[in-house]
Amino acid sequence: MKNYVLFEVKGLNQERFFNEISKTFKVYDVKRVSKEHCFFKASLFDERKIKKELKKAGFEIISEKHKGVLYHFKKILLSYGLLSGIILGIVLYIIQSLYVRRIEVWGNEKYSDQEIVEFVNVSMNTKLKNRINTKDLENKIFNNFDDLSFVSVAVVGQTVVVNIKEEILPDEMKGGFLPIYSCYDAIIKKIDLIQGTLCVEEGDIIEAGEVLVLPYIINSSGEEMPVKPEANIIAEVWVEGEEIHNAYFEEVYRTGRKIVQNQVYLCGLKLYEKSEENFFSDYEVEEENKPLNKNNLLPFKLKTKTFYEVKKREVAVAFEDVKDELIGKARQKALQNLLEYDIIKNEKAVIRESGNLTTVSYIITLERNIGV
Repeated sequence: MKNYVLFEVKGLNQERFFNEISKTFKVYDVKRVSKEHCFFKASLFDERKIKKELKKAGFEIISEKHKGVLYHFKKILLSYGLLSGIILGIVLYIIQSLYVRRIEVWGNEKYSDQEIVEFVNVSMNTKLKNRINTKDLENKIFNNFDDLSFVSVAVVGQTVVVNIKEEILPDEMKGGFLPIYSCYDAIIKKIDLIQGTLCVEEGDIIEAGEVLVLPYIINSSGEEMPVKPEANIIAEVWVEGEEIHNAYFEEVYRTGRKIVQNQVYLCGLKLYEKSEENFFSDYEVEEENKPLNKNNLLPFKLKTKTFYEVKKREVAVAFEDVKDELIGKARQKALQNLLEYDIIKNEKAVIRESGNLTTVSYIITLERNIGV
């Protein structure tokens, strides 16, 4: 961190020279190698003047070594290429800071960012920040895009921020309402019409896809006025779960015979292998990779591949032996179709046999609101 210049010089009458020069300049750490040869330190700021005095006194300057932060800073200042680059960089930074570099859009849902950004890019006509007319941009955006209730444009740094708010219309003004359709085969139990034109009555048997409520009402003039159809329609519907049992099925089992193959790897390179030939016609394979030795510095890996012989056999299972289990599984499948406010009215299991196959259907009768 100290700033100084170390001179190495040769010359006669050194003592008289240092006595004289020390009256004007700060000279320290004088080390004499011989009568004519010595080293000494001086301030960086006195370097030129001391060199002048040395030459005047007839001393030969063998070397100069500079130390300290100030010297390196001085070199940088005198390095015209570097200095020019810094100045040019600052100038270019100032110039580019006058221009807009990007456009951000906030609050949009209906229109994509790309649509609005492309429109703003075309409408700005310039990238210079001080020439961008934000009010004019706001008017252009508002007039070009439908269903906007608010638009603001601001230049923040090198970004044009477009903040928009899309208009929220009541459902009645939007129009285009769809009827309420039934998603189920059902029997209508109770109807509570809120708005719309009803197409069914209590006690009607309906099919999936049938219209329940139309999206309009008839006013006093006999005209159709569109409304969003709403109704609570309680109906009796059915959900079903099914399981199929085969009295005879083919089972794959392991015979107990196996063949083991071991391979040792180091960094992906196979070093050792011990394996028997796999002569099984039908088999299952399991692989395991693990370190050969936990305390070993080298990453040896042991790869074990085990072949299990398998065979097939026909298994007979009587339906009566698994009847309760199959009914339980079918019921669970049916229960998965229930909604939060459903009310279960009845449950039953239906069993149908066809050859070796037995089908278990579990039917749950429930009340459900099909008008929402």
